Amino acid sequence: MRERRKKVWIDRFQTLLVIRIGLYCLLYQVTLLLLIMVWDRMGAAAESVAAGSSLWGSFVRGLVVVVLFTPLLMRDVAKFTHRLVGPLYRFRKTIQAIAADEAVTTVRLRKGDLLHDMKDDFNAMLKLLEQKGYVVLDTPPTPAASEPALVHQNG
Repeated sequence: MRERRKKVWIDRFQTLLVIRIGLYCLLYQVTLLLLIMVWDRMGAAAESVAAGSSLWGSFVRGLVVVVLFTPLLMRDVAKFTHRLVGPLYRFRKTIQAIAADEAVTTVRLRKGDLLHDMKDDFNAMLKLLEQKGYVVLDTPPTPAASEPALVHQNG
């Protein structure tokens, strides 16, 4: 027998994702409606001069608005998913390196990336696994305190 989840809302990230998708839908619908209304008004003025209005003309105007607006929405969705997929890719590469018994580094994410809470938990797990001898963490070399700092001089 399969166990059912008791909670539908399980993480702060899920909240962010649902809000973002909801805002996409709302923004898309409102923008689409406003553009269709403006274009309809412009079309109605032109059609009244041409003696008559048609449902077909309204449909074509609405379709053109959808076709023009959809690439903008898709571009934003691609940028948003990049902020999600990038971190997931880093986690996956680290997991694959562990499975291949290679040295790994802690996962670092960019400022705008999602899943920073997961990164912190993941890195804490890596450090614990290193303490137990299951993983070798390869820390990037840091400059020694005795090394002079490089100073850029304008000349």
